[in-house]
Parts: sequence; structure tokens; C-alpha cells
Amino acid sequence: FLYFFIVTNLIGPSQYGLLSLGLSIYETITISTSSINNALIKYISEKKQKGYLNESIKTNTIISIIAAFLLFILSDKISYVLNQPISPLIKLVGLFLIVSVIKETISNAILGSSEIKYYAINETISCILKLIIVVIIITKVRNAFGVLAAYTLATFLAILVSVWFIKKIKFNLEPINKTGLYSYSRSFFII
Repeated sequence: FLYFFIVTNLIGPSQYGLLSLGLSIYETITISTSSINNALIKYISEKKQKGYLNESIKTNTIISIIAAFLLFILSDKISYVLNQPISPLIKLVGLFLIVSVIKETISNAILGSSEIKYYAINETISCILKLIIVVIIITKVRNAFGVLAAYTLATFLAILVSVWFIKKIKFNLEPINKTGLYSYSRSFFII
């Protein structure tokens, strides 16, 4: 809540609109990775097998890298179609997509492990990092690109925190049911 007012006041409504446009592209792409993360939560909570985390990170990272590559190549065309000079912002959305998807996948594994205190601390640190880094960067670069660059940096740092928490959780190393993971995730993708 506070974050919205800080960012809007520092970059202005038109730049915030461009930021929202870039983030809407990100949100559209993450539908597929979110469906895998929903399945990850289910399977981690039931089986606590590390293989589900590894498989989800692998799949989500591949999806995000392909999407980022396409965004990078198509950024000028997307900018032209939207009639907005946001080609550099769209390219940065691709980078943000990769780090954000990795961070969210790890966070969802923490949530699925039922280690709620780790999840709560992890998400709180992530939000604090985002707020601090965004405020620092947009006092120097007051535009949508600066905010998204700050999001990207904060999310990268949040990955490091998430990895620290995920290493504290005890997982078993039994083989996993990949078919079940993807089958379950498909039901969320269709919804």
C-alpha cells in the first residue's frame, strides 16, 4: 500500500502507467510458471521431495528464458504495436521475468514445506529489499525503467535469501512423479 504511493509520487502517473504496462506483460507470461508453482506447493506439502523443487525450477527457468529471449527480440515490435517508447523496458521485463520466476518457485517450495515461519520471514525480507532498493534507485532515476531495474536487483537479492531458507528445510531424495506434477499444473493453466 505505502509502496504504491511512494513509487507513484516519485516517478509520476505516466511513468507508473508505463511500468504497469511492462508488468502486465510479465504477469501474462507467468501464468504458465504460476501453474507449475501451484503444483509444486501441493507435491512438496504431500511428499517433501526435493526433486519437485528441482524439476519446477528447471521447467520454470526454461520457460522464462525462452519468454525473455522472445521479449528481447520482439521488444521493438511490441513497443510499436502499443505505440509507446518502451522497447528497453520490455527487454528489462525479460530479465526481471527470469529472476522473479526463480525467486517465486523457491518461495513456493518453502510455502509447500509447511515451514511458514521461513516463508513469512523470506517474503518480508523480499518486500523490504524491494522497497529500500526502489526508493534508492528512483531518487536517481525517476522513471519506469529505474523502478523495474530496482525490482530486478531486489528480486535477485531475494533469491539469495530464499536459497538460504530452502537449505534449512529437510527434503527426502526419493524419485518424483513428473507426470503428476505437470498434469496437476495443467489444471491451473486452463483455469
